[in-house]
Amino acid sequence: FQALHREQARHGSGAGAGSSPGKALSSKSPGAASSSFRFSVHCSMLQIYNESIHDLLSTSAQYGEGEALRIREGEAPVGEGSLAASALVKQQQQQQLYVAGLSQFRVAAVGDVLSLLRHGAKARAVRATEYNELSSRSHAILQLVVETETRTTGGGGGDDDDDDDDDDEGGGATKTLRRAKLSLVDLAGSEKMN
Repeated sequence: FQALHREQARHGSGAGAGSSPGKALSSKSPGAASSSFRFSVHCSMLQIYNESIHDLLSTSAQYGEGEALRIREGEAPVGEGSLAASALVKQQQQQQLYVAGLSQFRVAAVGDVLSLLRHGAKARAVRATEYNELSSRSHAILQLVVETETRTTGGGGGDDDDDDDDDDEGGGATKTLRRAKLSLVDLAGSEKMN
C-alpha cells in the first residue's frame, strides 16, 4: 500500500498525495499534459478441503461446510468498486480461470487485509495431530488483486476533466489499466491425524 501511495504522490499534486484507494489524483498546468492515477485493492481467501473449494470469508464458512464453489473459465467477475468495471475493459478482458461465487472485499490498508486473514483462518479446517493441536487440513489461498489506472491527456489547453470510462477520443488522451494478482498459498499439514 505504501508503494501505491508513493505512486499516487508521483502522479498527483501535493494536496492529494496519500489519499484513499480508488480516488483519482490529477496534476495539471495550463497548456501542458496532465495525468491522473487511481488504484483499488481487493482481497479474497479460499480453502481447498476434501477436493472442494470453499470461501473462507463468507458468512457460512466453517471448517469446509457450506456449498462448494466451482472453477469456471470465462470473463472473471470484478469486485465492487473495481477500476475494470467499465464496458470497454470488459470487452478487452481475456478468457481466464476463476472461482465462481468467491467473495472479494475492497481493502484500504494492511490492517484490513490482516483482519480478513484472521477471519479466514478461524474458518479453516483444522484437526489435532500427535505433534500439533491445530494442524491445518486444507490448502488456503489468500489473493490480493491490485488495479491501477493512469490517464494522461496531451497538452492543448482543452478541458478534459470528465472522469467517465469512455474512450477519450479526439483529446489525445491515453488510459492505462493494469491488473495484478498476488496469491499467497499455505499448504495443508502433512502429519497423520490421531
